[in-house]
Amino acid sequence: SINTIAVQVGLTVGAQAVVDEARKFGITTLKDDDAVPAIFLGATALHPMELIAGYSVFANLGSRVVPNAILRVEDRNGKNIWPQQQLPSVSVLDPATALTMNEALQGVVQHGTAASAVGAVFKIPAGGKTGTTSEYHDVWFIGFTRDLVAGVWMGMDNPVPIMKNAQGAKLAAPAWSQMMNAIYQRRRDPGGWTAASDSVTVEIDKTNGLRAT
Repeated sequence: SINTIAVQVGLTVGAQAVVDEARKFGITTLKDDDAVPAIFLGATALHPMELIAGYSVFANLGSRVVPNAILRVEDRNGKNIWPQQQLPSVSVLDPATALTMNEALQGVVQHGTAASAVGAVFKIPAGGKTGTTSEYHDVWFIGFTRDLVAGVWMGMDNPVPIMKNAQGAKLAAPAWSQMMNAIYQRRRDPGGWTAASDSVTVEIDKTNGLRAT
């Protein structure tokens, strides 16, 4: 969660490119007027369902799943009268790029801001990201396994601080872990991810950010 990195990348590609990419991830609330540098730090209100669905791109290694709340409709005799066809997934990233993000988000759980709240208590391979807004008005954690994406948002109806030093890692992430542990008591462990066929691993020199020689 080093915000300066997000700003550097955002300034390199441009604010409009960030907005355009977010729309590919299913974020409908962003307008062209939001294409300002503050967008690099998340200075825009988003719908939790859209943001959670966007993380399915990282879980699926490139494809976004469209949320659908209704699976079927039955009459009073239990007959299925409206079978809902599964909505097609939407290709967003190439698999190698998505895997790189997937591994970075696994790092958040393994040794980053969510290590104590998620990695230490939820043992199934997972990735995710904590989030905390200015003045502690909102806290987030969105995480995923190979077969399930879920998110937790906490905040007030009116934008006021939740509590002193409220953080996603302190409030939202533990709730996510408890929920996921309960779910996977009755669901098989899906295991981890395998590398995309066209992905290449190289060593990086931490002193300069370039490929090691």
